[in-house]
Amino acid sequence: MNQRLDEKAFKKIENMDITGGTPLIVKKLSNFLQDDLNHLDQIRQKNRLSVFNILSVDKNNFNKINELLSTVISAPNLNGMEECIMAVLSEKGRERVNKIRTLFSDSRTEYCPTCFREITDNEKEELVQTISQVLDISKKDAEDNLVNQLKSLILNEENPINKESELALLFPKEVTAYNEVIDTYNAMITEYSKAILNKIDNPYVVPRVSEYNEQEIYSTINSTGRAIQDAVENYNNIFKDEQLIKEDADFLNLNIAKFNNRNLFDQFEQATLEHHILKQKLDEVQLPLEKIEKKISNIKLQLAGQKIALDQINTRLAHVFMDRERLTLVEGDNCYRIQSRGEFIATSQLSVGERNAISICYFFSRINANIQASKAFKRSIFVVLDDPISSFDFENKIGILSLIREELEKILLGDPDSKVLVMTHDAEMFRHVAKIYDDIEERRNLLSKSEGTSIQKIISHHYQLSSGKLTSIGTKYFNDYAQQLKVVYDYASSDATKSNVGDEGVEEDYQRDDVYIGNVMRRVIEAFSTFCYQRSTSAIFNDIDIMNQIPAEHRNFIRTFMYRLVLNSESHSVENIMSRPDSNSIDFISHTELIKTAKLLIVFMNDLNSLHLKKLINGFDVRVVKSWAEIVV
Repeated sequence: MNQRLDEKAFKKIENMDITGGTPLIVKKLSNFLQDDLNHLDQIRQKNRLSVFNILSVDKNNFNKINELLSTVISAPNLNGMEECIMAVLSEKGRERVNKIRTLFSDSRTEYCPTCFREITDNEKEELVQTISQVLDISKKDAEDNLVNQLKSLILNEENPINKESELALLFPKEVTAYNEVIDTYNAMITEYSKAILNKIDNPYVVPRVSEYNEQEIYSTINSTGRAIQDAVENYNNIFKDEQLIKEDADFLNLNIAKFNNRNLFDQFEQATLEHHILKQKLDEVQLPLEKIEKKISNIKLQLAGQKIALDQINTRLAHVFMDRERLTLVEGDNCYRIQSRGEFIATSQLSVGERNAISICYFFSRINANIQASKAFKRSIFVVLDDPISSFDFENKIGILSLIREELEKILLGDPDSKVLVMTHDAEMFRHVAKIYDDIEERRNLLSKSEGTSIQKIISHHYQLSSGKLTSIGTKYFNDYAQQLKVVYDYASSDATKSNVGDEGVEEDYQRDDVYIGNVMRRVIEAFSTFCYQRSTSAIFNDIDIMNQIPAEHRNFIRTFMYRLVLNSESHSVENIMSRPDSNSIDFISHTELIKTAKLLIVFMNDLNSLHLKKLINGFDVRVVKSWAEIVV
């Protein structure tokens, strides 16, 4: 018996015990093996038959059928012509009566088709009317109910066995007996179906049906079907012997293989012993080598970790600048070297914004230092970002904000206990961070719905530090131009004579609102000049056409006084602090001067577009604003 010599088969042969075997015994085993193989060939020339299924219960309810067929609908009490019509209806059926009505409804009918006498229109009309009345009378509820039940009956025939099938060829006697009773059963079904149709057409009579013993017929179907089932089962029993013969043949084959190759198995056993001895010696030699390789592996892991961190930083830098060549870090001797567009540069050549970009990218790369990639962000983290977009131009601010958005999502969605604190002096940055938190919460909500996860809701809090106190505020305070305009107007309307008492009891010329009002005024004039005149804050005071729209006596003074808003850069960067320590000049002027600035800003805007202020400022009083203009005069 041919068998593929894989490792499993080899082990079976190797484990066979052939002690006491002789060539004569092997020859006898070979004869037994050949007998088994011949028997298997005979079995494999046949196919296993599918199980023959029969239903033990008849699907057709003949008791119900006979009951409906024997039900007689009583004809109504009629007389004269109505009785004659009802007699035809009972004998010939509704279809026949309908044909008669159709015939006499035809204006072309002049003679009776039965007696051939001439018939008048009045006679035809009377006959048609009487037929209609009889048909209407016959359609009573009992008849409708019976007809509906008859129409709902479904009779199912049984399928005979195909005479050309393998089953019919193997068991012709059993199949013939089964098919004969099936034919009888189906003939009965056909007769009952016709009787049902006749009964539907004429419910007043009981149709004739041959007498059948339906239960006995179906019992014969079951008995002949079981005879086929038994024949199939007996036929399939030969395939149960196949596995026993195969096992016997395998055993004989393994014995013969072991005896014929006994010398080779002895050699294999000796070679296996020698291999084991050599492997022990090799293991003893390789032990020092393993220690060295382990040390090398640890060094490579450290280098790989550094390389991974470097790749992460460069990926984030490309994200910020939207350019892979703009700024990259290259591994040096225990350090990182900086390349700008392929050229190495010194750190002193970097701008403050570029240094901050490298710092924040390095910071985010270190959050998961010495943490497996699969466990990154899966622990609680507290991250503090202090003015992360200071000293950036507009384009790079977008890159930094995009990076912050991506990293904060990983942190906040990675672990529900993680927290992020962002501090800024810039209202624009405040709005952007608030939007980032909203975006991450929206992302969390979508993930929860699509993936069925239960990530906790991302909750953000917004505070303003004013006069050494944190105050909870909403993002709308910084987002709404109309709100900001109202803040400036209310500030200008406040009492400039009120002062604040300091720690040593000395009155100081400032109020807590002075801390942020400069920023608000800059935002207002910037929005007003941009959206109303398509001019920058500085350009609006230098545009002749715009300045000619305000009274001549206001022009020079307002342009000179309000230019302090233009000079302020809103930057707290190191470079600006070192070069211009008073660059935020408006933030250091007195409370009185700040109110004066706010009033002149409202006066300037009122001179250009008084209706604009009336529509946006609730409670706007133009008379009060005109009184503020006296400062100019």
